[in-house]
Amino acid sequence: MIISMTGFGKSVVGNEELSLTVEVRSVNSRFLDYTSRLPGFMTQFDHIANRVIKNKCERGRVTLSVSVDFNGSLTSIPKLNIELLGKYRKLVSQAAEQTGTEPEIPLETYLTFPEVLNLESGLSDETLQVLFSEGLDKALGELCEMRKTEGEFLAEDLAQRIEHVAKKVDEVFELSLIHQPRSVEKLKARVTELIDGKEVDENRLYTEISIMSGKIDITEELTRLKSHIELFRSYFNCESYAGKKMNFLLQEMGREINTIGSKTDVLDILHIAVDIKNELEKIREQVQNIL
Repeated sequence: MIISMTGFGKSVVGNEELSLTVEVRSVNSRFLDYTSRLPGFMTQFDHIANRVIKNKCERGRVTLSVSVDFNGSLTSIPKLNIELLGKYRKLVSQAAEQTGTEPEIPLETYLTFPEVLNLESGLSDETLQVLFSEGLDKALGELCEMRKTEGEFLAEDLAQRIEHVAKKVDEVFELSLIHQPRSVEKLKARVTELIDGKEVDENRLYTEISIMSGKIDITEELTRLKSHIELFRSYFNCESYAGKKMNFLLQEMGREINTIGSKTDVLDILHIAVDIKNELEKIREQVQNIL
């Protein structure tokens, strides 16, 4: 089953004292990259979120954000971060010393600096953790559903594109059979030109013919391409890391089509090879979003 790395989930949970709005966003990434924006009094739960998200999301850049609304029945408690306040004052003093000016920042201005004052809830940590875990589970559930839905659209698009590539490969195979006699005649003419009435060692002659024949024969490349396409299709039902596996196969397909382009001098085949390369690039862009 194809699953996209792009998704969004949101939940709102709470009780008579406060409500939490939990949002989880994810975009494509080679690995799992987790970041969070939690209120100061909830950062203690970040390790919980990290563990849960790792279990739910194998890959992707995942961002968690939580906002809190206190109801009238509960008054939020401001807490002063005295250490951070001291650092801000030190920075201001250093700036004033460097510029030769006198700092004219009143204390109340320092209190507006980021994270100097944090609101703390009067709720117990246990109650907050229960609410947070509930909200996170709901948001992640919505995120995962969206990723599955996006994956279905990706799978449909990729199936059409890889089918287009498969048809083009069949066309190349048919053209190679049609032009094979001409290629053989060109090879015979080349060998005749090389011999030109001279005495030649038969073993050496057969070796050279074999080498020249191999340089124009694209049967092996076409066979491998077809095999790669079949394997690519099987990854639509892969349970994990389908994106990485597909990406590897696309690289291999690209190598085969490049080799075909370098071996043949048939214009029709060269044109189809360019078309296949363009389609593989479009597929590769889509695959970057797959889990």
